Amino acid sequence: MLIRLIGELECHHCSRLDFWHEILEISTSPGQPKSRPYSDSGKNIIIDYPVLNLIGNAPTKSIFNNITLKDFSSGLVPRMDFFCYDGKIKYRNEPKQYSDAGTVFIDKLYRLKTLKKPEGRYVITSGLEGSAVDIGITDEAYSFLVAEGKKIIDEGNQYEDDGIRGIISRQYNSMIKFALVHIGATRDIEKIFDPIELKDLLWGKQITQALKEWKINILTKNINAGKFDAWCNIFLDACKSAVSNGKKPSGKALIGRRPILKDLSPKQWDEVVKVLKAREQIIIKEDKKTFYFPVIEKKT
Repeated sequence: MLIRLIGELECHHCSRLDFWHEILEISTSPGQPKSRPYSDSGKNIIIDYPVLNLIGNAPTKSIFNNITLKDFSSGLVPRMDFFCYDGKIKYRNEPKQYSDAGTVFIDKLYRLKTLKKPEGRYVITSGLEGSAVDIGITDEAYSFLVAEGKKIIDEGNQYEDDGIRGIISRQYNSMIKFALVHIGATRDIEKIFDPIELKDLLWGKQITQALKEWKINILTKNINAGKFDAWCNIFLDACKSAVSNGKKPSGKALIGRRPILKDLSPKQWDEVVKVLKAREQIIIKEDKKTFYFPVIEKKT
């Protein structure tokens, strides 16, 4: 499991931040060369057209317990997709004693791998064997994509929280990604390199919106669920975020930075404030409204 791997890396003095930085950098720039120069040029690392896919399976609770608030603002959560089933375990489909499904799958996979790429302006002439193909997009699908891009930006601008805005803005790339998944799953192999159509983008939009809603409405409300200290960290993080963005840290401003805080009852809110004051992590100032200023940590 990826979370466990990170823990092992930290034990060997490999920074969690450095690890995610490399992962996110590759994820953000697929199709572009990735290089790492060293003083000894013979040790330089160059990866042509890296494509990163991290696929894992984990209990939902372990995801809630291991993902932190920083993973939202760092770009990790916006770039990862979570498919979660919360229902009861279902019976497996009764397997057939004899089935050619495996043979059919292997045959289609082989035909796809050996399919001749189309010639024309969409071919990426990189000289690399197995390089990508830009299949293009129909005029109808392109007009839809442009309009959706503007809607996504408008939606993201309604939030002040960087993590939420990242989740929303990532919908644009995800919609195209899942449109390609739809193409691979539904088209005849001979038409696999035909341009993206509107129906592909509509399917990609449905999946992307569902994933966005889960992250915002479920994931953000369940990370470290049930731990009072987690609320304290969220509250303090909101104070710091508001101040760093030039806003007075009123209750409304804090909720604007971390919308999950609106789920606190007045009693819970007061308890969090009381604890943070006792820890000398915030200072309360009254001026018609109540403001919650984070205490600046002294550098040692």
